[in-house]
Amino acid sequence: MNELVIVNDYKKVFIYCFINFLLTILIMFGIMWFYIHSQFLIAFLLITAIWFSVKYMCHYAMCFIKHRPVIIFRKNEIVCPNKEKVEQIIKYKDIQEVRIMRDWKSIKLFFKSNKTSHPSGYIYVGISYLFKRSDLNRVMDEIEKCLEKHNLKINKISKGVYTCKK
Repeated sequence: MNELVIVNDYKKVFIYCFINFLLTILIMFGIMWFYIHSQFLIAFLLITAIWFSVKYMCHYAMCFIKHRPVIIFRKNEIVCPNKEKVEQIIKYKDIQEVRIMRDWKSIKLFFKSNKTSHPSGYIYVGISYLFKRSDLNRVMDEIEKCLEKHNLKINKISKGVYTCKK
């Protein structure tokens, strides 16, 4: 049973997919132009660029079609769906610390655990809402309540604010 499910900003995901689609079309025309004008090295490099463009276009399309959530808080564990087909599952009892960083468009969650495969010992989850920024405060409050309910230590990290001196 899920206590809290944080969903993607699907407008952002659709726009990213569409931009990568347009980039793919543009690169295809670039490949044809450079190939016709005997610029084979540049055409070959553009083939590499098209591979990345198609890769990310398909990733965002699958996120949009499948409505894949960013993070799922369950009764005993946290599930982080990855780009790969393997989900990262962390038990609440294995989490040592939670760091939350908030800026104008996103919330970044860092879960410290001994069960992670990353050398830093943290699992990163980014919740980016470009078009639903008004929902970020509500989402952050819900996340904090859910983590406090499971007696996890929350460490809020604030980014440095830089001001220009006159």
